[in-house]
Amino acid sequence: MDQPSSIKLFKENNIRYVWDDEKEDWYFSLFDIISFLIDCTNPEEYVKEILSHDKGLSLRWNTICVPVQMPGNDGNKHEVQSVNTQELFRIIQSIPSKKSRTNQAISCRNGRRTLKANAKSRTFHTTGSSGLS
Repeated sequence: MDQPSSIKLFKENNIRYVWDDEKEDWYFSLFDIISFLIDCTNPEEYVKEILSHDKGLSLRWNTICVPVQMPGNDGNKHEVQSVNTQELFRIIQSIPSKKSRTNQAISCRNGRRTLKANAKSRTFHTTGSSGLS
């Protein structure tokens, strides 16, 4: 994984991220994100608590959060639990935090804008069956 360019989503915080050329997506360290959003010193325990309360999330966890090689504090690469860009924003939306409110508001505005654009052009894209006969 090589970074084509640098991105800064979280100002000057130590959030590790890498670019995946094959998938053409950014991957972010899950525990770095959680530590930043909730000022948590033990993000692993926070994740365990979330997963114990949300069985649906728990069942999908291994598809949402994947191991990715990233540099550690020792300078060596280690497997780090990571999320891609889409899952990053999904996690930001689900964590109650003052720091995530700005990103939540931006996501809501972008979603509303997309819905309005689709309504004007009448192009709604759905997957699966609506269940209507």
